[in-house]
Amino acid sequence: MTTVTKAQTTTLKRNTGHGHIHYLTITGSGEIHRAAAISLMENGKPYRTEKLSGPVKFQWQTDYYSDTADIRYEPKAVTGGNLRLEYRFKD
Repeated sequence: MTTVTKAQTTTLKRNTGHGHIHYLTITGSGEIHRAAAISLMENGKPYRTEKLSGPVKFQWQTDYYSDTADIRYEPKAVTGGNLRLEYRFKD
């Protein structure tokens, strides 16, 4: 995430050359000073959500059938920190 003190939505996209997508893995790591939440969105609603505070490490693995994935990050009085997301669409 570019800055952890501001709310943002990021769209993850598959690499060209992949076949039909069937699976998605997202791994998050870093540190959040205070509290925040991050969600994998599906049809405009949270599908998977993690509450973040202090040291952060999470992984989502799910069946997934779209070429893009929206991630919504919502800080709650976050004063600093960092958050790194790694993802992989699998065909």
